[in-house]
Amino acid sequence: MPIQKLDLPYYLMLIVDLYSLKKTYKKPDDFIFNSIQSGVNMVQIRDTKSVYSNKLSLINKIKTKFKNNCTVIVNSDYKLASESNADGIQIKASEWENFNFSNLRPNLLIGKSTHLSDNHENNKIKKPNYIIFGTIFKSKSHLKNIPVGLDKFNIIKKKYQCPLIAIGGINVNNVSEVIKSGADGAAFITGIINSKNPYITIKNIKSKLSK
Repeated sequence: MPIQKLDLPYYLMLIVDLYSLKKTYKKPDDFIFNSIQSGVNMVQIRDTKSVYSNKLSLINKIKTKFKNNCTVIVNSDYKLASESNADGIQIKASEWENFNFSNLRPNLLIGKSTHLSDNHENNKIKKPNYIIFGTIFKSKSHLKNIPVGLDKFNIIKKKYQCPLIAIGGINVNNVSEVIKSGADGAAFITGIINSKNPYITIKNIKSKLSK
């Protein structure tokens, strides 16, 4: 299997759950499209409740509309990642060592979600193309997680030798500090979705990531 590489000018990931997103936005697809047009260049589909065909359709719409301008990642679901036009799959650290990579469509990007307390030994068969590392600050979506702060990025990056996308309590006001501390990019949920004007927020975040 050829080695894939994720090399973007900046890493601005929006993590979406279509089922939950409907509670805030009447047209979740339009919200995602507008977010990409505003500067989001990675979308992760993290959704276990929506109908499979709806998720498959959304992914394919994004790739048809935006092509290589948006990298689409599926969280955990190897079937959806392989059957759709998604660019990659996100795998939990707890599932990493025993994950059957042979189930995946060839050339998918492989992301690993990891925390400071996880085992950071790489799978002998596969190394991640990027990692999502956190929780950086106190997060509304992961209240039980103890924030690790900003001083661990370089330690983790040395172990993986790939882009590090920080997650957890990151918003437009603290993202610059995250990047200055060594992260390559940031992932957002409520920091974008619950902002008063998400598209302006995205543009402001992009300007700070692109410096």
